[in-house]
Amino acid sequence: MHQLFVLDQIHKEVRTIDILNDIIRHENVHTVFQPIVDLNRRTILGYEALIRGPVDTDYFRPIQLFEAAQAHKLEVQMEIMCRKVSIRQYAELGLKEKLFLNISPTALMNPDFKKGKTLQYLQEYAINPEQVVIEVTEQQKTHNYALLAEAITHYRNMGFTVALDDLGDGYSGLRLWSELLPDFIKIDKHFINNIHNDRIKASFVASLHRMATASNCRIIAEGVERSEELLMLQKIGISFAQGFYFARPNAVPATELEWDKLELSPKMKPDMTCDIIESSDLSRIARRVEPQSTSMLVNEIVDYLQRNPGLQLVPILQEGRPVGIINRHLFFNRLMASRFGVELYGKRPISSFLDDKVILVDINSQLEDVSQRLTSTPVPEQAFIITIEGRYHGVATVLDLLEIITEQKIENARHANPLTLLPGIVPVNKVINRMLKEQQPFSVAYFDLDCFKPYNDYYGYDAGDRLIQLLADLIKKIYHHSNSLIGHIGGDDFIVVDSSHAQLENIENLLKSFAEQIPQYYEKAHLVDGGINGIDRSGRASFFHLVSVSVGVVPPESVNSCLSHIEIADLASEAKKIAKKQAGNSYFINRRAIIRV
Repeated sequence: MHQLFVLDQIHKEVRTIDILNDIIRHENVHTVFQPIVDLNRRTILGYEALIRGPVDTDYFRPIQLFEAAQAHKLEVQMEIMCRKVSIRQYAELGLKEKLFLNISPTALMNPDFKKGKTLQYLQEYAINPEQVVIEVTEQQKTHNYALLAEAITHYRNMGFTVALDDLGDGYSGLRLWSELLPDFIKIDKHFINNIHNDRIKASFVASLHRMATASNCRIIAEGVERSEELLMLQKIGISFAQGFYFARPNAVPATELEWDKLELSPKMKPDMTCDIIESSDLSRIARRVEPQSTSMLVNEIVDYLQRNPGLQLVPILQEGRPVGIINRHLFFNRLMASRFGVELYGKRPISSFLDDKVILVDINSQLEDVSQRLTSTPVPEQAFIITIEGRYHGVATVLDLLEIITEQKIENARHANPLTLLPGIVPVNKVINRMLKEQQPFSVAYFDLDCFKPYNDYYGYDAGDRLIQLLADLIKKIYHHSNSLIGHIGGDDFIVVDSSHAQLENIENLLKSFAEQIPQYYEKAHLVDGGINGIDRSGRASFFHLVSVSVGVVPPESVNSCLSHIEIADLASEAKKIAKKQAGNSYFINRRAIIRV
């Protein structure tokens, strides 16, 4: 019996190998393509090639196909064949955007790959290697980082771009990131799923976004399926995304998306509710480095750098206007790449060594805007020029920017409410004062719970916290757009600074939602009575209605009459007190302007 079982297993193994060899020999697979979108430019960045095996077989799904190939030591042959099919179908479709090709580390380091098979296929189908992004899958444990990095360098030298796939869903992702220094990082869909309701995931992705900015890498969010997920990613600052929300994989993929039907933020900037970044005096990080002229020759810059060994960045000006930056390390690397580099380039003007992606930032720019520009437009030198009215003022690096942003984040965290993690009164006041100074139009809504103390006394502090959290969640849901700042300024008090034109509509929606949900927080007897008996602040027995919300509103025209957050707070408190005199959920608009004598 045992011998029969062994023979049966052997026959199955032989049959599997025959099937796999047959698939490889006859190229019995096909490719579907899924768009990767550029959220800033509202265009398609490229397409990921996804393999499908023979239809109506156990190997239709790529996981089963490649697991079987790996188990029978046919992985490299299978990948080479699939690469050829993907490239051929891509060429037949006439696509011009980037082609993302999945390659395992095992196959990447295989000698057969280094012989130039992929390059051969590209040449055969007239595809420029610069169109191709090698997507290194992180599903296998990799120990030989040096060999993998060597392989990546080999492909980069041939013109390919590199992406690290599924970061966070495999082994040693951060180690791979630091070793390979990829051009793209693809965040695994686990961290994107429901990110709008998961602060931990949002913080994790925001951290990766900051790391990517510092390492001149672009992040692609995989698995976007909901508009709410996309909006949160945009608030964090992610510029590239992929998922069913945009398009499903297809053998003939969409070349244009219906952008007007997609729910996108009108302006890409970090979420004010998560990261309050003040207007920055960029002079704090500006380094006053003596600029040089475009008329200088390469030889003269070499001499200048040799005389100043501590100088890493040299701004270059043309007729007093900044046009580029020379990075010592990149400059000498490029110059010495050729054996006769100095002789070849020495008498050329330094302008021939300048990159056209230099970023000029006005000294009055806000940090979030600078960060967004650096993220959406990678800066080779990892540096940018700070200007005053277009004239050179100084240089700064991405790390300088990250440091000052981090300082502000730490300061904001110190003042965050521990229950809701929303910003407290100090950072909110700073933002209000900044918006007043910049004369930005906005309104303020001051939210407060009515009859909360007797509820808290009867049901307990945990129940009271849940009620506060309910109000916080409803506010965050209603004011989900990036034009709002939500603050938890103490106890059951919240404030919303809204620069949209939908403040009153948002308040009405919130009051309606609160009224619908509040019954589930009471016992049945209290719902029948319409409230509870308790003790008021004077110590007298009283009847208290169900908890409701009162809102004091300061509209833009009243805000305009204020000089600081203190005057706005007075108007908001005045409006809230009037609202609280009305029964049930209500709001009052304070249209009074501050009169100065």
